Amino acid sequence: MSPIRSLLIVGCLVLSWLASVAPGQLITKVVHRNTSTPQPTLVTEGLKEGSLVFVDRTYVYREVPAFLIGAEYVMLANNDKTTPNYELDITLSDDATLYLLIDNRVGDNAVDTPPALSGVMQWVIDMGFESTYTQIGVDEKGTGTPNGWNTVYMLRVKAGTITLGAQNDGSSRRMYGVAAIGIPRTATAPNPADQATDVPIEAILAWTPGEGVVAHDVYLGQLLDDVANATRSDPRGVLVSQAQEPNTFAGAVLAYGRTYYWRIDEIAPNGSISRGAVWKFQTEPVAYTIPAASIQAAASNWQEGYGPENTINCSGLDEADGHSTKTTDMWQTEATAARPVWIQYSFDKVYKLHQLMVWNYNADLEFLVGMGLKDVTIDYSLDGANWSTLGDFTFLQATSRPGYRPNTTIDLRGINAKYIKITANSTYGFTGRHGLSEIRFLYIPTYPRLPQPASGATDVDTGTTLCFRPGRDAATHQLLIGTDKQQVEAGSAPVIELQANTYRPTGLLLAQTYYWRIIEVNDAEPLPNWAGPVWSFTTQQFYLVDGFESYTDNKQANQTIWQTWVDGYGTTTNGSQVGHANPPFAERTTVHRGWQSMPFYFNNQAGAPVSEATRTFTPAQDWTNGGARYLAIYFQGVQTNTPGRLYVKVNDALIPYDGDTSDLTKPFWIPWIIDLSKVDTDLTDVRTLTIGIDNGGYGMLYIDDIRLHRLEPKLATPGVWIEAENAESITWPMRVYSDRADAFGGSYIATFGDSSSNNPPANGRASFTVRLDAGTYRIIGRVIAPTGNDDSFWVLLDGASTNTKNHVSGWVRWGLDIGDNWHEVPVRSMDDNDQDVLFTVQDGLYNLQIAFREDGALLDGFMITKAQ
Repeated sequence: MSPIRSLLIVGCLVLSWLASVAPGQLITKVVHRNTSTPQPTLVTEGLKEGSLVFVDRTYVYREVPAFLIGAEYVMLANNDKTTPNYELDITLSDDATLYLLIDNRVGDNAVDTPPALSGVMQWVIDMGFESTYTQIGVDEKGTGTPNGWNTVYMLRVKAGTITLGAQNDGSSRRMYGVAAIGIPRTATAPNPADQATDVPIEAILAWTPGEGVVAHDVYLGQLLDDVANATRSDPRGVLVSQAQEPNTFAGAVLAYGRTYYWRIDEIAPNGSISRGAVWKFQTEPVAYTIPAASIQAAASNWQEGYGPENTINCSGLDEADGHSTKTTDMWQTEATAARPVWIQYSFDKVYKLHQLMVWNYNADLEFLVGMGLKDVTIDYSLDGANWSTLGDFTFLQATSRPGYRPNTTIDLRGINAKYIKITANSTYGFTGRHGLSEIRFLYIPTYPRLPQPASGATDVDTGTTLCFRPGRDAATHQLLIGTDKQQVEAGSAPVIELQANTYRPTGLLLAQTYYWRIIEVNDAEPLPNWAGPVWSFTTQQFYLVDGFESYTDNKQANQTIWQTWVDGYGTTTNGSQVGHANPPFAERTTVHRGWQSMPFYFNNQAGAPVSEATRTFTPAQDWTNGGARYLAIYFQGVQTNTPGRLYVKVNDALIPYDGDTSDLTKPFWIPWIIDLSKVDTDLTDVRTLTIGIDNGGYGMLYIDDIRLHRLEPKLATPGVWIEAENAESITWPMRVYSDRADAFGGSYIATFGDSSSNNPPANGRASFTVRLDAGTYRIIGRVIAPTGNDDSFWVLLDGASTNTKNHVSGWVRWGLDIGDNWHEVPVRSMDDNDQDVLFTVQDGLYNLQIAFREDGALLDGFMITKAQ
C-alpha cells in the first residue's frame, strides 16, 4: 500500500549513550544485553532527513514523517538482527511516546506492506505497540532516495526503564530503530497561529492544553519583553487571566493594526507551572489597499507613453514604496492640454474610502520645472453620473530623487464611492504640463469576506458551519443560500436573517454544490446594504459507514475487527470468521482504500447453513441524512473460492447480490451498489448491518469501504471518461499528483524515480473495475511523455484476448507519443510494431491495470471505446 510520508529537515547532534544527561533530555540511558556489538548511540538533538540509522552501517533515513522530526532516537547495531536473545533497556526521564521503526519485510518479506509481527516479534504486540500506519524510508545505497521502508509503531509509556526484545527474523531484515517524544505539558496549537496577520480585533484566543493540566495563566500585551518575562509575582500588566479553566480567552481588548504577544502557562494538579512559548500575531489594519487590478484610470489628456495607468500599476515603485525618477513610470500631460486637466479612477465596486496616498510627479528636474499637481479638487460618485465634491486639497511637491515616498495623505472621510476624480487647479511650475507618479486608495472593509468553507471548497462535511469575517459597519447579516447560483446572485433565493457571523445550515445533501452570499445590513449608514460576492462549496461525496481503518489488535480495549463485526466463530450455525486468526487481524495488503480491509472467511460446507458477520450501531444510524439513497460495499474475491449467494441485511431486510456468483472468485475490487429506496426497512433507524453468504460456499472475501451515496456510483463503462486518480486502488510508487491545473479534475497519476522496463512491477499499479458487454474494445489515454526515456506504461485487461503480440507476461507494453502537453494516445503494443491493441471480452466485470514502466510518464485518464 502507498505509505504516508512527509519530508522536513532539522539539525542533528549525536551523543554517546555514556554522555552526561542534559537538562530536559528525555532518553537518559541506553543499555543492550546478550550481544557483543558496539554500544547504541543516542541522538538527542533529534531525528532528521539523512540521519544515520545504525552504528555499524552508513544507511540513512529518508522521507522522515513530520511527527518524528526532532525526536530523540537511538542508533543500534544492524548486526544485532541475528542476535536471538537481544534485549535493550531504554530509560526515560518523563512520560513519553516510544516509537519502533520496524523493517516491512519482517515476518513475510513484503516490501511495501507493514511487517507480520506475530511470532517473530511477538513482544511488540504483547507490549501493546500500535501501528501509526506511517512509514519511514531507509537509504541503504547512498542514492538519496529510499530503497527500503520501516513501519512506525507507537506506545505511550511512563517514565522509567522499558525493555525491548529481539528482531528474530534473520539477517535479510534490518534491525529495528527506536525513537521517543515527550508527552507535551505546555500549551500548543495557538489560535491565532504564531506569526498570524490580519487577525480580527474580536478574536478569541484559544490553544490546545498540555496533557494533564487543570488551569491556565494567560499573558497578553504589546511588549515582547513584558510578555516573555512576566510572572504571577511580577505580572507587568500583561497577566490578563490567572488560573482559568477554559482553554480560550475572550476578554482581549485589541486595537487595529497592532502587534500582540501572548503566552499560556499551564498549571498541573500539584500546582506546578509549565511556562509556555511566546506567540505573536498582528491585528487587521484600520484600512486596506484597493488592489490595482480593481481600478481603472482615465484622464483628460496624456502624452503618448505617459498614460494615467502608470499612477496605479506600481511602475517605478521599489519594495520600500520609494518611487523612481523615470518619467515613463508616471502620468504626464501634453503642454497644450485643454483645461481643466483631470484624472479619474473607477473601482470594480463601491468602497467606503479611508485615505488617498499621493506620490507626486517625481522627474529628476521636478524641483525646477514643477509639473506635479499642487492645488486640486476631489469629487466622488456612486454611478459616474451624479457627483459630489469632497473638497479642495494641496499635494506636496515631490523630492526629485529616487526612492521618493508618498508625502501627501488625504483623509477621504469614509465616503462611499465607485468613482474618484482629481481636477488640477494648479501645478508647481510654468510648463503647462501636469503629472503624477502614483496614488493609492485605502478603504474600510464593509463587505463580508474570508468565508469558511473557502469559496470553491470540495468534500465539505454536510454538518458544516458557515462563517465569515463581517463587514466593519454591519449591524446584522442576511444570508442567501441555495443550489441555484443565479437565484443567489439575483437575490431571489430565500433570505435568512443572522445576528452573528456564523450559521449552520440543515439538510445539506451529499455531493451537492451550494452557493451562498452575505449582505451586510446597517440602516443607520448612508449605504445600508453591502452585498458580498457569491461563494460556493461542494459537500462530501459519501458518508463512510465503515472504512475498517480504526481497528487494532488490542483485544483488551475491544478494538479488534471481530469485536465489532460479530461472526460465527465457535458456533455451529454460522460458518463465518471475521479477521485473520493471528495479528494483524485486519487485512493490510489487499485493501481498497487506506490501510486495512476486513477478511471475511465463510464455510457453509461443514454444517453451518449461513456465514454472517453483523455490526450493531449504537446509537442507531439515520441512512437518509444528506439525501443518501445508495449503499456501496466494495468486495474482492479469491480465485479458489467456492461461491455461494452473497447478501446483506439492513436491520432484518435481506438484499441478495445482483451480480453473478462468479464475482466472488474475482481477485479485484468490485463495488456492489444497492438502491436503498427498494429496501423494506426504516432507514432512519438502522440498528444492524449484516454481510453474509448462504447456498453453500467456502472461501474468503475482502470487504472494504462501506459507503452511503446520494448519487449512484458508476462503474467504468465504454464511452465514459475515467479519471486516473479514481482508480479502485493505486499502489506505491505510483501516486496521485495535483500540481497541474491543466489535468482534468486537477489530478493525474505518475511515478517519479522508479522504472520497471523489463517486467511489469509487482507494485506501482492503478486498478480499475470495468463492466463490459461482449465485444472488442480499444483504450485511449490522455498522457504526457516528456522524453523518449519516459514514454511508456504497462497495461493489462485481465481475462481479455488481444489482436497483438505482447510481453511474455501477457501485459501490453504501451508506447506513448512524446510530448510535454496532454495528448491522446491509444493503447498499442511495443512488442508488435506499436500496433493498436484491440481487447476482446465476454459479458462481465473486468480488472484493468495500468502500471508504471518508465518514470516521468503521466496519465490523466482514459476512455474505453468499442472498436469499429
